[in-house]
Amino acid sequence: MTGNRSPNIGALVEFIWKQEEHVCLTTSLEVGLSAQGFSLNSLSLLDQFEHIRRVAAKRITEKISECDNKGIRPRFRFSPTDKDELVFQPDSISESFREKAIKTIAALPWRHFERLCCLVLQIAGVPRCSVMRGTKEGGVDIFGILDPSNSLHPAVWRGSQFRVFCQVKKGRVGEPVVRQFNGDLQDLYADKGRAYKLLPPKLKRLKGVVLGGVFSAQGFSKDADDYSIAHGFFVVGPERLVEVLLTSGRNLPGFVTHGNLAVDEARLREYLLSDANF
Repeated sequence: MTGNRSPNIGALVEFIWKQEEHVCLTTSLEVGLSAQGFSLNSLSLLDQFEHIRRVAAKRITEKISECDNKGIRPRFRFSPTDKDELVFQPDSISESFREKAIKTIAALPWRHFERLCCLVLQIAGVPRCSVMRGTKEGGVDIFGILDPSNSLHPAVWRGSQFRVFCQVKKGRVGEPVVRQFNGDLQDLYADKGRAYKLLPPKLKRLKGVVLGGVFSAQGFSKDADDYSIAHGFFVVGPERLVEVLLTSGRNLPGFVTHGNLAVDEARLREYLLSDANF
């Protein structure tokens, strides 16, 4: 060690996490420790190195788990054959660009954000969906039809159609909001409620399973997230929105052009306002 100073393991982990290639954990820690001013020949550092490596590996594992829980692709995964090797995931989004995209989404006016959520739902497998027209009642802003045979084996799922209803919120969402939304879904399943009266005839005729979700530009409280999981509907915060938009492989003016990432808020707003796209 250098005097009484201890290595900043958090900074070491962030240094590793920002790499854009396969990483040898031991080698990267040595580089990071040297950058922090520690001598690799120090006996005290050598005595502590295995502890540092274990703590760093644990924190990286936690970052990977956090990404998985959020539904986003982590930058690295540990090699299944060598626990000292971190395998870079080339389709992952850099932290800096992800943060910039999230800020851009948060700044969108509500109507633009509503259409962005509809686009995300289309990309995610519900191509037949659209925003509700006119006055929004009964907690539904987006509706659509999911055909599972488009992504699951058609020999089993052909003919199945699920009604999909979503609510869109700009602010951070707590449990009371998702609890109310769950009640709205139950009304729709029972073909009643204010939102049901506003549905197009095709969705009124279609009976059976109802799927629901809530989109938020500011995320969800833990209670809201736990409630949604317990009651079987999805919640999509800004990180998941960005994950879908930037890893879909399709052009999105304002975010993705021919595979290149670049934030252009003006182009994004113009695209989202065009009726031709929705």
